[in-house]
Amino acid sequence: MYRTPMWLGNNIRTLFMQRIAEIRRDVDLTELALTLENRVGVEFPKIC
Repeated sequence: MYRTPMWLGNNIRTLFMQRIAEIRRDVDLTELALTLENRVGVEFPKIC
């Protein structure tokens, strides 16, 4: 189990719920990552 500060966990949960609200709940995590990329203007490295 990772030990993270409570405020960080809450922020990640909030961000996750915002992204899920923007897209459908039944999409995979790749689609979730794409919405994050678009939101913050970065591109995650692609792993093949």
